[in-house]
Amino acid sequence: MKFMRKNIVAVFILAMCFYCISSHSAQAIGMSPAIVNVTNILRGTTQTKTVNIQRDVHQISGTQTYIVTPRGAYAHYIQGPNEFVIPDGEQSANYTFDVSPQDAAVGEYQLFIDFVPQEAVLPTTEGGDQNNVNVGVSVHEGVTLTVNIVVTGEEFLEYSVSNLQVKDTEVEQPLYASIDVQNTGNAEWKPDTIEFSFIDLSDSSHVITAVVEKEQIGIAPPGQLTTLDLPVFTSLPQGKYAAQARVVFRNILVADLKANNVFSVFPAGTFQQNGELLSFVSNKTTYAPNEKIKLTAVFKNTGEITVPSILVTEIYQEDTLLDTQRSNEIIIDKTEEREIIHTMQFSRSGEYTLVAYVEYGHKVTQKKSITVSVENAFSFFHSFLGIAISITIIFCCFAIGVFIIRRLKQLNRLSIEGQLNNTKSVVMHWVFGAMLVLITVIVMILLIIANSQADDVTTSATISNTAPAVDSVYISDSAGGGVDSYGSGITLSSGTTRTVHVNGVVSDVNGNGDIADTGVTVVLYRSGATGGASCSQDNNDCYSVSGVSCTLANASSTTRTYTCPVALQFYADATDSGTYAAQNWLAKVTVVDASAASGNTTHGGVEVNSLTALSIPSTIGFGSLELNQSTTDSNNVEQTVAQAGNTTADVNVSSAAAMSCTSGTIPIANQTWAVTDVVHASGTTLSDTPADTNLGVQIRTADGANTSKVLYWGIQIPASGVGGSCSGTTVISTIAG
Repeated sequence: MKFMRKNIVAVFILAMCFYCISSHSAQAIGMSPAIVNVTNILRGTTQTKTVNIQRDVHQISGTQTYIVTPRGAYAHYIQGPNEFVIPDGEQSANYTFDVSPQDAAVGEYQLFIDFVPQEAVLPTTEGGDQNNVNVGVSVHEGVTLTVNIVVTGEEFLEYSVSNLQVKDTEVEQPLYASIDVQNTGNAEWKPDTIEFSFIDLSDSSHVITAVVEKEQIGIAPPGQLTTLDLPVFTSLPQGKYAAQARVVFRNILVADLKANNVFSVFPAGTFQQNGELLSFVSNKTTYAPNEKIKLTAVFKNTGEITVPSILVTEIYQEDTLLDTQRSNEIIIDKTEEREIIHTMQFSRSGEYTLVAYVEYGHKVTQKKSITVSVENAFSFFHSFLGIAISITIIFCCFAIGVFIIRRLKQLNRLSIEGQLNNTKSVVMHWVFGAMLVLITVIVMILLIIANSQADDVTTSATISNTAPAVDSVYISDSAGGGVDSYGSGITLSSGTTRTVHVNGVVSDVNGNGDIADTGVTVVLYRSGATGGASCSQDNNDCYSVSGVSCTLANASSTTRTYTCPVALQFYADATDSGTYAAQNWLAKVTVVDASAASGNTTHGGVEVNSLTALSIPSTIGFGSLELNQSTTDSNNVEQTVAQAGNTTADVNVSSAAAMSCTSGTIPIANQTWAVTDVVHASGTTLSDTPADTNLGVQIRTADGANTSKVLYWGIQIPASGVGGSCSGTTVISTIAG
C-alpha cells in the first residue's frame, strides 16, 4: 500500500495524458476511394493513382503527418512517398502513388497501403503496485487502402468520353473547349479528330463547324480520368451558342456529345470591362404631379477600357413594375468616376420605388433603389379625412345660407308691413346669404375636380411575356464558379457535410428584372431516386435548394447569374461503384419569372464518390485490474464504431509493441478483440499484424439515426511482474467492408 501511494502522482499524470489525447471521444477518419482497382495493366508499365485521405473535422488545427506503409507480398509494386501530410486548417488532402508491376507475371494481385498518424508514445513512470494495475490504451485512427491489380500481357483499349464544355470568349478570339476521358484500359489513348458544331441560338439554321486534329489533342494516360483541353481555332460572331462534338477514333464515331452549357461570344474587350454603381439619389423625396424628378447616379469605370454607360431605372408601385426608362448614353474612360443624370415625371399621385443599375459595355452593375412620393394640391381632399371635413363644411355653409335667406325673406316681409324700414340692412343680408351659397357651390366643384384628377385615366401598352430560360448549369467547388469542378466526382467529407455549388446563367428577354432574387430552384438528385427531379428531400439521394438560399446577380440587361449551395451529407449515395454504379447525380435548375412562366435545364451528371469512413473512439480504458485477472463479458470494454461515410466499412486492428507499465510490460497477445460480447479467452488475440475484424458497419439510410457496431476488447493481466499504470497504443484502421 505504501508503494502504491508513492506512485499515485504518476498514475494521475498518465491519466491526464490520456485525457489530453482524447479531447474528442471519437474521431472520424476516412478515405475516398478505399479500394483501387488496377485492371489489365501491362507488365513493365506504370499507372498513377490518387486517393483522398481525411481526418476528423474537429481536429484540423495543425498539420497531421501519416506514415505510409505498403503491406503484403507485392508491396514493392507501389511507389510513393513514405510520409503524407494534411496541412494546417485542412480536413483532407490527396495522396498520389504509382502502381508499377515491373516483374509481375500475368495474374491477379492484392496488396494494402496503411496510413497511420504519426504521434508521440505515451510517457511511463517507474515503480508500481505489485497487486493492481491501471490499464489504458491510446487508439491511433488510421485508414487502409486496398489495391487490386490485374496484370496482362496484351494491350487493352477501353475508355469513355463525356462532359463537353465550351468557355465564353470574345469576337476574333479562339474558342477553348474540354472533354473528360475515363481511360480504363492499359494503354495511352487520344482521339484522331473531334468535329465541333456551334449552333447560333438566335437562328438554329446558322451552324458553324470546326475540326480539332490529333496533333492538337492531349493524351489520356491509362487508368485515369483526364480532362483534355482543346483549342478550337475558329472565330464566331457575337451571340449565344450551343455546342456539339463528334469524337472520332480509327474512323469510328466513339462519342457524340452535347455541351452542358450555353456559351457566349462577347464583343472585343468585354472581359476587360468592369464597373461599380457607387450611388443613386433623387434631388428630393416629394414631388407635385408632373414635376420634374432629377435622378443622379455615380458610376465608376474600374475596368481597363472605355465603356458606353446608360442608367436604367425600373419604376415600381406596390411591387408592380410600371415602366423601365433609360438615360442618354455617355462615354466613361477607364478609372473615371462620373454622374449619369436622368429626369422623369409622374402625373399620378402615390409612392414609387425606383430601382436603378448601369449598363456599361455588355455588362451591368448591381442594383440600388430609392423611394419618392408624388402629392397633388388636392390630395388632402382625396383622403378620407379630407372628404369628411369637406362634406361637413358644405353642409354647414348650406345650412347657414338657407337660414339667412329665410331670415331675409322674413325681414323683407316685415319691411313691407312697415315694421322695419332699414333697406340697407336687408340688402347686406341678401348679399351675405348669396355668398355662402356660392362658397358651397365652389367647394363642391373643387371636391369633384380633386377626385377626378386623382383618378386620371392612364394608357398603357401590354408586352407579351416570354418564358425565362436556364442558359447554363455547372456543379462547382466554389460559389459563382462557371465551370464543372468535379470531373473526378464529388468527394464527400467524413462525418460532416460537403458543400457543392450549382451555378450558371438564367435569362429573360423581357429583362432581368423579370427574374426575382428568389426565382431559381435547384434539385440535385441521384438519377434513380424515386420521382426523379420531383423527388422528396432525402439526404441519401435528393436535395432541393431555392429562394433566399440561392444568390442571383445581374449579368446583362436580360441575364442573371445564380449560385445555389448544396450541403451534401457524408452518407449521400455513392455512384462511382456499388449498388448505384450505373447511375449518377443530376442537377435540375428551374427559373420562374414574374408572370409565373418557367424554364428549366438539367445538368449532364456527376458522380458522387464512395467514401469509406468511421468514427472511432480515441481510447480503450480497461481501468483498474488485479494481477492475473482477465476481463469477462461484464467488464470488457465496449468500443462503439459509428458510420461516417457512404459505404459499408470494417476495421483492421493491430499493435506494434507491448504495453509499458510503471513496472514491467503486458505482451500484445494478452489483449483480445471480438465482435460479440464474450470473455477474454473467447476473443481473437491482438498481434502486430493488422487483422480485419469484419465488423461490417452498414451504410446509413435514415436521416434520424446513424448506424454503428460495437467492438469488444478484453485483456489478461500477467500473474506477476507488472504494476502501477500501463499504457500502450493500438492502431485501428478503417478499411472497405
